[in-house]
Amino acid sequence: MEVERKETKEKREGLDSIFLKLQENTRAASNNDSPPLVVEPKTYVFTKCPSAHSPKTLGQLQTELRDLKDEMDLMKTQHNKEIKLLMNELDEEKKIRLTLQLEIQRIKKHMSK
Repeated sequence: MEVERKETKEKREGLDSIFLKLQENTRAASNNDSPPLVVEPKTYVFTKCPSAHSPKTLGQLQTELRDLKDEMDLMKTQHNKEIKLLMNELDEEKKIRLTLQLEIQRIKKHMSK
């Protein structure tokens, strides 16, 4: 499981760098009056992943990158919801603990009289 996460992270980082290079080339071409740079799509094969035996085009990688970013956003949203739920549960437990402590103090006071 840990190896899969690491491989996925490496893939995402590789895709992010490819996407950034493409954006830089596009910006550089649009800012100059010179003819635009011709960027030929490269194919990448991730040999560690069994489903990636066929070479992928730049468009496929961009689509995959978009999908991974969307999935990451969804995971962040779910994580934040879970954190909020856990914080609420913790607050409830704190209230219960305080109530029990007060009750114990009352009983101790009553027993000492």
